[in-house]
Amino acid sequence: MKFIYNIPTDEEATFLERPNRFIARVKRDNGEEVICHVHDSGRLPELLYEGNRVKIRKASNPERKTGWDVISAKADGNDILINSAFHRYISENILKNSEISPFGQVDELKAEVKYGKSRIDYRLIKDGKEIWVEIKGVSLSVDREAQFPDAPSERAQKHLIELMEIVESGHRGAVVLLVLRDSYGFRPKFETDPKFNELFYLAKQKGVEIYPLQLEFKDNNINYIGKIEIIPNKNETNFGGLEDMNIGAVVENKDIAEMFKVTNQGGIRKSLQTKSVVLIAKFTDCLYKHKKNEDILYFVGMGKKGNQTLTRQNKALFEAEKEGYKIHLFEMYEEGKYTYAINVFGKTEINPKNLLKISKEIIKSSSLNPRFVNKDFKNIASVVVIKEALVKKATDFNMIFSDDKIYF
Repeated sequence: MKFIYNIPTDEEATFLERPNRFIARVKRDNGEEVICHVHDSGRLPELLYEGNRVKIRKASNPERKTGWDVISAKADGNDILINSAFHRYISENILKNSEISPFGQVDELKAEVKYGKSRIDYRLIKDGKEIWVEIKGVSLSVDREAQFPDAPSERAQKHLIELMEIVESGHRGAVVLLVLRDSYGFRPKFETDPKFNELFYLAKQKGVEIYPLQLEFKDNNINYIGKIEIIPNKNETNFGGLEDMNIGAVVENKDIAEMFKVTNQGGIRKSLQTKSVVLIAKFTDCLYKHKKNEDILYFVGMGKKGNQTLTRQNKALFEAEKEGYKIHLFEMYEEGKYTYAINVFGKTEINPKNLLKISKEIIKSSSLNPRFVNKDFKNIASVVVIKEALVKKATDFNMIFSDDKIYF
């Protein structure tokens, strides 16, 4: 986490209504109702609804028609910045910080630069090459999927087209997404703007760089958390191969990232594309001291100081089964070598073939030699029992599936 920008607020209030997209009526805690300016043209129904708590700030200009500004609104117990006037200051501080900027150290940064008939948010110069950057604020998140836009946006479509033209002309073009709610990935909200969805993935394919950056607004400070993944276009997703991963397989970190579509860093890695949570338990020289006691693994979650909390990656692991995510564990005893140790499937993702493969590997670890008899997953006919001599010389393992349980 890294501090980016401070946004002072004066007090909390209760949201009442939004007569139009520019103003909101709120009730201060002293009972006074005031009209506030809303500096965000998005609809924001999941944030600005009657009864929700908002943070407001008194306008510096006493002659302004609206005497207050709405700065943030509550969601999931957190303050979510909804005042887009601050996006410029936040993004500029990020781009000037070589440690967190997607572009590293740059030689020149200029804001609001004209391109054709439009203005692009930033033009950077790095190693003599131009990088044109558009900034988008993302305050909508559904099931931890950050989404934009929440209403059709011809302006956003136009920016993607212009960035593709910039890339085709030999320069770099990029979109930096300021993700303002806790999310694990970003996707265009095709439900409201299918054209933007189409252009987004086309732009990415043509070389426009996309950087979704996770931010938080806490104690009036904007903090940088890190990069999050881009959720692939559902029409392009063609994922497979995990069912062939055997317990005990040794792979490299890059293989894990590619197979599970996760980041290549961290001990808890979540992928929306593969509906997976990947755990990395390092038993080498690691800050997090995982322990094993026979068949029990004591896995240490995220958080270096004090008590750990059920937020971000820890929360992803805690809610994995409920949300239908598969949990995969890799153990590392030698630097660079990751051993596939176990996988756990939520009941919504249960696949008999996967369970049989896992069971086979567990049985093999006990020096037994199991084999599948009914490979078509149908009940075994009596002729097969006789032909395979199962009664005479075999121990059979059976799985019985009911509506909500599996008996083994």
